[in-house]
Amino acid sequence: MRLLRGQRTGRTLPPLDPGPDRREVRLGELREEFYRLAGEPRPRPRDDDTVRVTVDDFEWPDGDEEGDDRAATVSLIVTGPVRAQDGITRVQGAAERGRLDAPAVLAELDAVMRDAGATAAAAADREAQRGGRDLIASYAAADRAVVGWARVTDGDPCWFCAMLASRGAVYRSQWRARYTGQTRRGAQRPDRMPDGWQDWAPERLADWEAEQGLNRFHDNCHCTLVPVYSRDGWVPETSAEWRRLYTDSTRGLAGPDARAAFRRAIEERRRQQRAA
Repeated sequence: MRLLRGQRTGRTLPPLDPGPDRREVRLGELREEFYRLAGEPRPRPRDDDTVRVTVDDFEWPDGDEEGDDRAATVSLIVTGPVRAQDGITRVQGAAERGRLDAPAVLAELDAVMRDAGATAAAAADREAQRGGRDLIASYAAADRAVVGWARVTDGDPCWFCAMLASRGAVYRSQWRARYTGQTRRGAQRPDRMPDGWQDWAPERLADWEAEQGLNRFHDNCHCTLVPVYSRDGWVPETSAEWRRLYTDSTRGLAGPDARAAFRRAIEERRRQQRAA
């Protein structure tokens, strides 16, 4: 986030871990920090590595590490041991009239354990990413330079994640602008808007929008959110790719038909990638 903010605004944030009080930093230093934290080798130098950006005063939001640990523990127990025990009990109940060591019963028990292992692994993956996602969300809410956010996928997203990412940036005031004029006396309020939304601050509307989909992450999802600092139309490269695919695959369609067409296009793309 320090690098992205510096590139997009010419101003950055102090490091998350306390360090020397510096009022300026070079973009090259921010790149070094980024790749070091990512555990990746630094690519070749950039022309703007020597550009200096101002370090703004900013207090990073405190995280709830204990709460995160408790939530992760519950998630792993429910998706692993509890799910396995429920499956074993179900198989044993269905096999009461036969032998528990019968091949069919053993095969069912094996399937139960593999299912529990897969769901627990997916939950572990989700919990491992949640800390970073929560940090980005809390940071974006606290930084006044952030005007919105965009979803970024990995290279092989499901169709739903690609569809969300194809929307590009979602701005803090977008929902208020979208529904202005639709609540005149006698007009029908959109079904999915909650009561009293007209009086919400733009930030609360943005939070509600995020809860409706932009920041939802399913198991085995490797999407993340990135803050957006201006309304100049910038979108992540992958989001632009999904937008082009959505436009091409849904031409002349709308609603469920458009979503179905986009899903087919994404699934065909994934098949081609795996066959290559």
